[in-house]
Amino acid sequence: MAYQWMFLVDPGTFFLLCVACCTIFYGSYRSVHLPAFFRAGPNQAPESSSMKLWTAILLPVFGSVFLVVLFFFSSIVIWILMAIISLSCLTSVTYVVYPLSEKLFAHYQAERTYNIRWVGDTPRSAIASFVFAVLLVVLWWCWPYYLVGDLLAIALAIAALTFVRIPNLKIATIVLTLFFIYDIFWVFLSGLIFKKSVMEEVANSVAPSGPSRRVLAFLLGFMKSHGVLTPQE
Repeated sequence: MAYQWMFLVDPGTFFLLCVACCTIFYGSYRSVHLPAFFRAGPNQAPESSSMKLWTAILLPVFGSVFLVVLFFFSSIVIWILMAIISLSCLTSVTYVVYPLSEKLFAHYQAERTYNIRWVGDTPRSAIASFVFAVLLVVLWWCWPYYLVGDLLAIALAIAALTFVRIPNLKIATIVLTLFFIYDIFWVFLSGLIFKKSVMEEVANSVAPSGPSRRVLAFLLGFMKSHGVLTPQE
């Protein structure tokens, strides 16, 4: 009981809550005020960014398939997961940093536009944001400090809140229900089929060192930025 009260008055708890709330607020704000460089057309977001019912159903299915593959081939799949996270973070950090970079270049009248093949007209501020994103991802690879992973996770959370839109309460309820069943099955019931808890085995297999530790730290940071971690006894 004393531990629970100490947790409630711990400043880190309030800081964690503030980070989660600020991430959600800023991601929601950016979804409404989408920069012109990231717009697909006259509308602020492409129609395909709204989550459909079949997408909500397939999310836990693909998650389950990837979890099983990671359970049997963790030493190989971990590098694929690192590559996916790195590419996702490149675009996310570029998107989050771009407005600040745009204002700085406009303030110093240094904004220029370059025609890049396969990309089109690209402002100098977007290129600078991408370079910063590359440096941050390289730093995460070379120096797996938790703060770098947390920054990347927050950027990825903001980008996800911006571009992945849940159009109504029905789909939101389906997504939450399916992932609730997903967690219960793979943590508690998967041992009936695989003789071991798949979720626990995957967590233990990626925890020791090297790229596995960076992936685990990043995923924990991503969950913290969404405010979904709760204290455990």
